[in-house]
Amino acid sequence: MDHIQIVAASNNLYVPYLSVMLHSVMNYSSKSRSYAVTILHTDITAQNQDVLTNMLRQGGFDIKFIDVTKKMYKYSNLFISNHIKIETYFRLLLPDMLSDINKVLYIDCDVIANSDVAQLYDLDISRYYLAGTRDADSAANYNSDADYRNYIDKVLKLKKPYEYLQAGIILMNLKKFREQCGTKKLLDVALSRKWRFHDQDTLNYLCHGNILFVDYSWNFVYDYNQYLRRSTEIISKAPAYIFKDYMVAKENPKMIHFSWIDKPWFSPGVHFGEKFWMIARETPYYAEMLVRTEESLANYIMRR
Repeated sequence: MDHIQIVAASNNLYVPYLSVMLHSVMNYSSKSRSYAVTILHTDITAQNQDVLTNMLRQGGFDIKFIDVTKKMYKYSNLFISNHIKIETYFRLLLPDMLSDINKVLYIDCDVIANSDVAQLYDLDISRYYLAGTRDADSAANYNSDADYRNYIDKVLKLKKPYEYLQAGIILMNLKKFREQCGTKKLLDVALSRKWRFHDQDTLNYLCHGNILFVDYSWNFVYDYNQYLRRSTEIISKAPAYIFKDYMVAKENPKMIHFSWIDKPWFSPGVHFGEKFWMIARETPYYAEMLVRTEESLANYIMRR
């Protein structure tokens, strides 16, 4: 049986959090399957590459690092904002860059696995560009925000507005992309305007109607931080079936996504933050993450 192909994108600063995601995947991996990891980057040091390689080798994982600096050079004008960095666009390179691979599971670094990702990878997506979950926040905002509704209807032009993809965890049919929508088109569309949600909007714009949607447990965006509970304040405004599916997934998420600005390494009390730290303790970067968290909390107190 072929390798389960996993891809992530990171910069050197984010390597500790990448290590948590990868370690969580390794923790739940099946001994009867083989896993191959590809990391897209521009600046991950040789030392950090060695640390991650040694960590994954313990679980029998293969890993390779691809420096995409030259590939991204002519796309330096891609729109970034807030906490979104250029690395989010790297996955748009995959159809051409991994020309010998037909399917990959792309996972953001701010994710932890809570089950074997092979179950998601094994889905048949031969008729689709992508598989992933609907964005519950988008559905809620579509119902409650006229400006956002106009953006979905007039800019993204989604015929089914509640079928907006949350792209932090996606199964990509690279074969179909190469045949019908290659890397150049993906990046040209990404460059064509300042999309609100960057490459996620690009994927929704180009792939709408060709996405296999799976249940929210495969990309459960955490429910709350110290200020806000998403389920009651936001997602309750979505259609009832979306709210119900989100709440069901909350009870037993297969993958947990810390997609908001409040990450567990800066705000340890966020929903499922304790799960992140349980895995972080098993990585080579635990001490470094603790120091960063302490510095972040100290800076927050000093600003008050």
